[in-house]
Amino acid sequence: MKKFCLTLCMALFSLMASATGIELSQGKATYLNDGGKIGVVFNLDYAKLEDGKSVKTEWASQYDAYTQEGRKFFMNGFNEATQGKRMIKEDSVAAFSMYVEFTKFVVSGGKYKVWADITVTDSNAAETVCMYKVTEFEIDTDATGFSNYTETMKAMAAELSQVK
Repeated sequence: MKKFCLTLCMALFSLMASATGIELSQGKATYLNDGGKIGVVFNLDYAKLEDGKSVKTEWASQYDAYTQEGRKFFMNGFNEATQGKRMIKEDSVAAFSMYVEFTKFVVSGGKYKVWADITVTDSNAAETVCMYKVTEFEIDTDATGFSNYTETMKAMAAELSQVK
């Protein structure tokens, strides 16, 4: 009976773990095998908080800092995880473009849970390479507030670089 309960608990834990995080929802992450640069565009314009309020409105005076610093930490996390695949800001010389469209943030106790849709396109062929779905992504850290936000962006990018 103990083995059955343990097996059932492990199965439930695995199911819950796969229900959150980042998954490849369309295409293949072939851009990770190519040595070209990746331009990244962050968009928080249409993101909502848990109560339905606009992130752009609620974070008003801090909105630009959240966007700029979030993108910087995202790129750092991706670059560190891929060791050599470099992301750049918006640039026409990038082989690929990554559009990170945030849809929802839940902030509880200074910790962030993130929902987003990420689309990677081939800049030369102007076609979608792959798409990711970010669902309830969060990290376990002692940081809160803005520091937790930036560390969440860094961790999200590092995990994204491993999803194939």
